[in-house]
Amino acid sequence: LVNTVWAFARSRISHEPFLRSFCLTATADISKFNAQNLSNTAWSLAVLQQHDTALLQALSDATAARILEFSPQAIENTIWAIAALSQAETPLLNKLCIAAEAKLVQCSPHEVSNIAWSMATMSHHHPSLLKALASTAIPSLTNFAAPELSSTAWSFASLLERDVPLLTSISAASITKIHEFQAQGIANLVWSCASLRINHSALLDVIADRSVQILGDFEPQALANSAWAFATLMLQHTSLVNAVSEHSLASITEFKPQELAATTW
Repeated sequence: LVNTVWAFARSRISHEPFLRSFCLTATADISKFNAQNLSNTAWSLAVLQQHDTALLQALSDATAARILEFSPQAIENTIWAIAALSQAETPLLNKLCIAAEAKLVQCSPHEVSNIAWSMATMSHHHPSLLKALASTAIPSLTNFAAPELSSTAWSFASLLERDVPLLTSISAASITKIHEFQAQGIANLVWSCASLRINHSALLDVIADRSVQILGDFEPQALANSAWAFATLMLQHTSLVNAVSEHSLASITEFKPQELAATTW
């Protein structure tokens, strides 16, 4: 049954009659679920945006009881699911944070960045987990893909966690992978640097060059955030300024008032 709902979630198929039946059956049989079943169910519900109160409560209780059995991936998936379902106020979250901290050394770069993203999305500031995330990430940043680098930077910036060693290391790692960054990743990375006042000149130079190359791919919000960030960091780059002006004028009718204000500033 769990494998079926997981397959539906993987395929992004939301079949309401089946999902209603699944929620009823899973709630009744939750005591039979192992740790992987619990994690996969939480992930599937989050992907399909199923807010079944009874099943979510049963999942929370069962996960808390069996949390020591959870693998690093199961912990990451469950934290992500809580964030995606906007369930941050559950008592389970702090238990998951403690469990994640204990197993971070076993986590992949994707899992580390996803845990950080989830914490930021929930605005949940767990100091010891954030410290552990940073210390785990720094030695392995060369193994992080571009989206994982920008996501981790964005997460710490969103939480106003100015971990200078981490952000400096992310900056250095990003330079060598700058051509792997797409528009949203560039926008998130430079916004993070500006928000935390991390002025890494070598990184900003290559971000500016990369931005000029792909500026046509920037959505209005990404364009506005990038313009604000470059101005905040006082980057002088004539080609970038001209390109931002040109693309902003071309898509100005798509800008929201806040995006116009940020770009104008």
